Amino acid sequence: MGAVRTTFARVAAVAAFLLSACSATVPDRTSTSTPTPTITGAPSPTASVAVTGGASSPAASTPSTSGTTAPTSGPAPFETPSDDSLIANSTAITFPSADGARLAGRLFGEGTTGVVLSHMLDSDQEPWWWMASVLADQGFVALTYDSSGTCPGGPEGCSHGRLDPGSVQRNILGAAAYLRAHGAKRVVIGGASLGGTASLWVASKHPDAVDGVFTLSAVPFFPPYDITARVIHAISDPKLFVAGANDPSAGPYVPGWKRAATPPVRSLVLETATHGTDLFGDEDFSATVRSEILRFVQGVAG
Repeated sequence: MGAVRTTFARVAAVAAFLLSACSATVPDRTSTSTPTPTITGAPSPTASVAVTGGASSPAASTPSTSGTTAPTSGPAPFETPSDDSLIANSTAITFPSADGARLAGRLFGEGTTGVVLSHMLDSDQEPWWWMASVLADQGFVALTYDSSGTCPGGPEGCSHGRLDPGSVQRNILGAAAYLRAHGAKRVVIGGASLGGTASLWVASKHPDAVDGVFTLSAVPFFPPYDITARVIHAISDPKLFVAGANDPSAGPYVPGWKRAATPPVRSLVLETATHGTDLFGDEDFSATVRSEILRFVQGVAG
């Protein structure tokens, strides 16, 4: 009976995620100025930006229903660059996935710490461009890409291969290898929704490939990925979990993941139902999310 309840909970989580993905929106990009934030300081090993409560759960994939308080104030909003500006200040590339599929991507900035940014289901690399430009402005090299079989065309590129959630882990490994081959000494992997779930899986199963991992609204169960307490505990590198408290597919799982994780770990739970990279278009939390990601990457870079 316990197995039935566990399976039902996982199916419910996937269903909630798919509903949120279907209602996803793309952030508005109207301004032409480039963000130039200044964030300093590394995260403490077990920092938690949000205030959470409730009893400990033995499994990271069991949702918490504890109360959550999000920050009510934060950094000044970043100004939104236009897509034309983002394209002009990045370079279109192709690189091989670990399974050999040729993927389309864009490189932002240069530096010895690289950041791989993986997108949501039924999306593409473009929603990550703004965050990539923020990282580039602070001396990092960021790689956005279209996962296998994703082909929006134009500046957003067209990746070969079969559209399959299981291929995302191999895409991430290929992107990390590309950054290392082009001078990155450290690689941080981050992703939204499915991209975040696959990033956690890679960080757990391939620790030598990455130096840190962060997620936006990662879901706990998306075949072939099953993000259990054991998977989270196996990630020895720095970790950052970000999600909306009112996002049923992701938010309730952050407290359990944080308890299962070994230091250093950081979490941010926001009073919103917004999912994945749509958080960048949420005027109440966009600047906070970007600043937290930037602060995390700076901490990994040292």
